[in-house]
Amino acid sequence: MADRISLKWLVEEWNMWDDPYIKNIWLDTESLDTVRIMQDLDSSSDIEENYIDIESDIERFHCMPSRDSLDKYLVMERFARKLPAEQRDDLMETLSSFRPEESYRMKIFDFGLEDQFNEFKDKYQASILYEWAKNEKIKVQKDIDTLYL
Repeated sequence: MADRISLKWLVEEWNMWDDPYIKNIWLDTESLDTVRIMQDLDSSSDIEENYIDIESDIERFHCMPSRDSLDKYLVMERFARKLPAEQRDDLMETLSSFRPEESYRMKIFDFGLEDQFNEFKDKYQASILYEWAKNEKIKVQKDIDTLYL
């Protein structure tokens, strides 16, 4: 296993969850590769044939948290609550709109807060991945701030 894995790098790799066809992502702690398993593979033999043989070295491969681990609405709500009242209220209102994620992103853009929101989201993701790595006994270099969840 690598001495320490960059937490910032883990966040970047985990952002691949935005692809709706990914079933899960495995981290190879020796090569620092990530293996993205697609939705259409159902069995272990399919995974072994097309990607990796996880069973052969269980200490080496770690399944990263699922996309469900990131509650996008909670991230949007927590970010909005840090803002001045007018911006906060406008953003909170978008969360109950017809297309909340799209409406929220448009408001973020209108307010010029894209960079701040993306930084907040990265810190939120880093928090989830830091806890996961601790539980998996993976040593990480905390090169990005985390949030208290």
